Amino acid sequence: MKNIIRVSACVHKVVSGNAARCAGYALKAVSDAAAIGADIIVLPRLSICGAGAGSLMNNKVVLDDCKNAVSEIASRTKEIDAYILVSSPIRENGRISAATTVIYKGEELAVIPENCEDTLLFACGDSLFAVLSCRPEDIFIYGTKAVNSGADIVICQSSAPAYAGYRDECRKIFAAFTKSAGCAAAVCCSNIDETTFPDVYSPFAGIFECGSEIAWQTHISSSFSASGDLDADIMASQKKVFADEVYPINSHELNDKNGLLRKVVQNPFLPEEYMDSVSVTAEYFDLQVRGLMGRLKNTGIKKAVIGISGGLDSTLAVLAASEAFERLGLPSKNVIGITMPGFGTTGRTYENALSLLDALGTDKREISIKNACTEHLENIGHGLEPHDVTYENAQARERMQILFDVANWEKALVIGTGDLSESALGWCTFGGDHLAGYNTNSSITKTMARCIVKYLAQSPSFANARSVLEDILDTPVSPELIPSENGEMGQKTENILGSYELHDFFLYYFVKYSLAPSKVFDYARYAFEEVYSEEYIINTLKTFIRRFFSSQFKRACSSEGCAAIAPVSLSSGRFSMPSDSSAGFMLSELDAYLSEK
Repeated sequence: MKNIIRVSACVHKVVSGNAARCAGYALKAVSDAAAIGADIIVLPRLSICGAGAGSLMNNKVVLDDCKNAVSEIASRTKEIDAYILVSSPIRENGRISAATTVIYKGEELAVIPENCEDTLLFACGDSLFAVLSCRPEDIFIYGTKAVNSGADIVICQSSAPAYAGYRDECRKIFAAFTKSAGCAAAVCCSNIDETTFPDVYSPFAGIFECGSEIAWQTHISSSFSASGDLDADIMASQKKVFADEVYPINSHELNDKNGLLRKVVQNPFLPEEYMDSVSVTAEYFDLQVRGLMGRLKNTGIKKAVIGISGGLDSTLAVLAASEAFERLGLPSKNVIGITMPGFGTTGRTYENALSLLDALGTDKREISIKNACTEHLENIGHGLEPHDVTYENAQARERMQILFDVANWEKALVIGTGDLSESALGWCTFGGDHLAGYNTNSSITKTMARCIVKYLAQSPSFANARSVLEDILDTPVSPELIPSENGEMGQKTENILGSYELHDFFLYYFVKYSLAPSKVFDYARYAFEEVYSEEYIINTLKTFIRRFFSSQFKRACSSEGCAAIAPVSLSSGRFSMPSDSSAGFMLSELDAYLSEK
């Protein structure tokens, strides 16, 4: 994978005041990091003599030994193609302070004093890094200065004494800093074994990127490391500050690497941990409800109209509407759920739609579209054959006409049901389910919708609807516009488009980080290697790219909704691109990459 920077933050054994032995342990840590292809190797602050050495660092013997130890590390790492950051004490202007020596292929490129006024930058691939020697809790102060000077990666060497909860506190600080600054950071903090008086030191090492934790390690053992891969393209996409006239001291071509040292989750829109996932899922739903409540209150509208198909999206929309009306103290009957059976409607979804409305206590209505669509198709000379896009879209537009006309009659708001995944793929009928007065699902992907409905099915608030919600979750996604002979679904969306979990994955990386299709493919390959074949991932990705570009004209005039719920938004105020732009250049980039593999 291109533009990947591997960083190893290595905590090694320290013997206070004994620079020669410390150097030996440091060299072992450096050798191990180099073996996995690290581009940047970070050692803790003052690890060449021990941060707890105290007044021993004033001794000329210790200072000379430390200087010699750094030189020894340099001379013995000439064959290592990586930056090595070694911290030792120096005497400067009559006082002792920590300084970092940046070593590269045996050369001591720079010695950076602890209180250096200038930010020195080093090139690693297309990215720049700066070295700090500060307490982790001060990273916002000194790290921000480094980023403003042009750094994409901030390296923090630390030796802070421990107190209860300190490591978790630092972990949160670095995640918050990198998210705020749009950069990456590595922290490497001292060893617990070096001394027990007057302080005990807390060893930890971590790597963070734009708010995400790439690697984190903390152990009682005397040596360990946190190694992870930073993506220069992701950092570039999130960069918030662009410095003028940046002159790095050195350059480094990125090393070849085996595998990828960063976790790639299959659903990046939701955290993996169960409790966090549940809390975030609940928050997504709460934001949907609050958005709808705000629209109803601000417009003074007291009723809502929703088309109910018995599918996942309309289910989520009516659940949000039901909750919003309850919180507003409005009758549940003010939610008008309309099921509109068409040519492809199956008994399962039809019954689920009616059962759901009964369980929620809404106004339940049924208006068949079969006769109206038959007459319309005959009027335009199409008839009931063939079952083409005209045949399908006529049904979707008839349903939307019914919803808006009923809303006019009832002085109600038409609530849309289309989700973010469908918007990305253009899997909606222009002027049909593409329209609404307000869309509660506009920032919810298909995979998120499934998680939210699954959560709500277990919620006491919707206990009456639990059984029908579970059956809806078990129903394949389908527009149900094509009839079948045996009463089963004539269409299954994922058989046509490919897996929605792949499309949602592509959407996240393609829009949030503006990654090239080749890198999106690489990430998908790592995340889904045990689920889908490479051929299936490639074909689905190509479908995503083609449809994403060709569907911009629908997104350019889509209905309003809660745009800021998810990490990715395609609303016109947050994402824009020409509606007549071709996907050809993106597909060519992917094909060129695949031909090189």
